Amino acid sequence: MHILFPFRVAPSGEGALRYLVETYGDDPSVTVTAIHFTDRDPDPPADVATKEIESKSDKHAFEVETVVKRLSKETKASVRDGIIAETNARDSDLVVLGHELSSFFDRARGKRVEDRLLEECRVPVTIVPKP
Repeated sequence: MHILFPFRVAPSGEGALRYLVETYGDDPSVTVTAIHFTDRDPDPPADVATKEIESKSDKHAFEVETVVKRLSKETKASVRDGIIAETNARDSDLVVLGHELSSFFDRARGKRVEDRLLEECRVPVTIVPKP
């Protein structure tokens, strides 16, 4: 089984990573691609987070590949499109995504990445709330 884990360098990303470890950590048939979308080059926080994610795979049965994907401009739409493209390109079976509550103004400005993924992604999406 292949899981795509688009992560943020935020508490929501940590919660989703914890969910992955607790749920799939003992399953050697699981492969996780942890991917971070950014328009920063370099992106030191993302580099630190990828090392942390890689260290989790050393302690558990599943395999992890970490990727930092550079975008020309990081927007909700570009991240959503990137997640969908990576899900299809990697033939993923599941997307696991961290979630943070948004303010009324954020919701009024448009749908969140999580909402659009639920509508547009062709595979199941697990949304893990921020711890």
